[in-house]
Amino acid sequence: MSTRVTISRGALMEIRRRIELAERGKEILEMRRDQLIGEAFRLAREVEERRRLEERLALIMRRAQLAYLLVGPREFRSYSQLVEPPKVRIVSKSLLGVIVPRIMELERPEVSRLSNPALRRLAEELWDVIGEFIRLAAKEAALELLCEEIGYLNRIVNSLERRLIPELMEEAHYIKLMLEERSIEEFIRVKKLRDRLRERSWLSRFT
Repeated sequence: MSTRVTISRGALMEIRRRIELAERGKEILEMRRDQLIGEAFRLAREVEERRRLEERLALIMRRAQLAYLLVGPREFRSYSQLVEPPKVRIVSKSLLGVIVPRIMELERPEVSRLSNPALRRLAEELWDVIGEFIRLAAKEAALELLCEEIGYLNRIVNSLERRLIPELMEEAHYIKLMLEERSIEEFIRVKKLRDRLRERSWLSRFT
């Protein structure tokens, strides 16, 4: 404890106010942390879809390899050049106060120029899976950012709970003891003074 502690009732009231503020702040941070943890668990469950998507992608890629063998390398490349690429945009959004990325699909790939129905359907299915992977990547990034925020809040809560609040309470207890000690000393001093005055008053009767 600092040796420069001010021993006064005003100082004690100020420290008690700071304790109340710190405890209230700790409660608010804990509530926010719990909300973020709940959202993180929700995202974690959605991120588990990666395995299913990987299986779907593997099936589509096997079909693409078969199509490549059937139509031949040159014609397959010619078909692929007819597909207009998709347009997406990465924007930011607030998720419980945490800024996370969001993927917006502006335009799907244009596959209408593909005359081969099997290849056209294959291209559409491939984009469906890739689009889901892109959205999943955004969720994974959001999950990582939420976990960073949770860790940051944990450090603040632990600092308040294990350091700041106990130090303030110890300081308040010390000031309270010093004030009580001063009060006792003042009481004894006043009592002695009163006793001396009474003694002088009693002696003055005989003079």
